[in-house]
Amino acid sequence: MNTPGIAATLAVTTLLAGTGVSSPAAAACTYEYVGDDGPSYPKWSEDCDTTVSPGRFGPLRMGSTTVPKAKQLNYLALNPFCANRLDGLNAGGYWTRKNGKVAAWLAGFRKGATQTTRGLRPRDTFSKARRLYPGLEFTRFVPNPFGGPGQDVYSTQGKNGWLDVYVTRGRFKIDYFSVRATSVSKPVPWIIDGC
Repeated sequence: MNTPGIAATLAVTTLLAGTGVSSPAAAACTYEYVGDDGPSYPKWSEDCDTTVSPGRFGPLRMGSTTVPKAKQLNYLALNPFCANRLDGLNAGGYWTRKNGKVAAWLAGFRKGATQTTRGLRPRDTFSKARRLYPGLEFTRFVPNPFGGPGQDVYSTQGKNGWLDVYVTRGRFKIDYFSVRATSVSKPVPWIIDGC
């Protein structure tokens, strides 16, 4: 039988060793830091649930899952190579909190990194998104601060929050998704520029 002190010591030791297992309940989703020459980033196991739906990313509910709970589930990792920021699974530093709860999450910008509960993936056509989510409506234009065309954002709401689809203006394939709490009134203008 483990005492709380031993469990805490094991969790700290495990985190220092570079893996993210911090509790028996979170054993299915783990991470480790990879990269030999240059910055290292957390790499999560394939057991982590990355399925998205409006207001949800895997087990995380935007607006109700607390940041400590997201850490316990190993969906957040302290990244010592990026100024100790908290990196989110499939999101890197591109997630937000509000009142101590996870509020918005980038849902993958790499092909094969995630999919919606209806089977939509990054790099799928926008026409497929319209077929699967007929309620998608244009909600925002996000200009590109580095030059270029910027992104049109289309959103649909469900009972748990919003699903946002980002499409580079003038193109017809999905760049990535984002999910957000109902309390986050507009899609987040994510600026993806690395660490």
